[in-house]
Amino acid sequence: MNSYRSLLFVTLSLLLFARTSHCAPDQTSFVIDGAGGSSSGGTLELLDACGQAGGIELSSSGSKFLQGGFLNTFSLQTSLDTDGDGLDDEADPDNDDDGLEDIREISGSAFSPVTRTGHNVADSDGDGMTDGQESVAGTNPQDEDSLLGVTVTYDNGNNEADIEWDGRGGKTYKVYYMDSPHEGFASATHLDDVSALGGSGDWMVSPTNYTDLSLTTVTQRYYFIKVEP
Repeated sequence: MNSYRSLLFVTLSLLLFARTSHCAPDQTSFVIDGAGGSSSGGTLELLDACGQAGGIELSSSGSKFLQGGFLNTFSLQTSLDTDGDGLDDEADPDNDDDGLEDIREISGSAFSPVTRTGHNVADSDGDGMTDGQESVAGTNPQDEDSLLGVTVTYDNGNNEADIEWDGRGGKTYKVYYMDSPHEGFASATHLDDVSALGGSGDWMVSPTNYTDLSLTTVTQRYYFIKVEP
């Protein structure tokens, strides 16, 4: 039997969150936005600001002056931008650009069972699938042997191909093929939808397969599996 090349396609969605800025005293900077109160008395002059839209106010009395407030300004350092997207890690909701917000990686809530992943490492187990892809596929992001990989075996005698993968019980997979890898996913042909049944262990692993019976005149074919949340 001849092995066919296979392709894997996982659709992901990203959520972006806004950054909350922090104030720090005794630093000179441009004030982007601010709001502050004022009071007077004694020998202190106080200027204070916090990260809210609006202006700042100043009151003074005596001979001393205090400027407080540091609002959303920073010097970007390469070492602080893990995914190289130009957004500092402190302001980036997804440091490693793997499709999962950092808070979900730290808490482990993107997986069932709950499993924490590295928010500065796109592929925690090094199996070639990002943590975000593993979340969609329902595979274990801390096990390099747990991934949505496809094996295709061709039966010469019956002119058919058997496509096999480890699915997750309860998920539905769309099976596609292309007769040339240069066609692109947009022109791929949808063969069928296959549901993974049952499943064993914490990760509900369910060996799943589909048989393509349309190979009578085909010399090569490329398959891929698509699973959506």
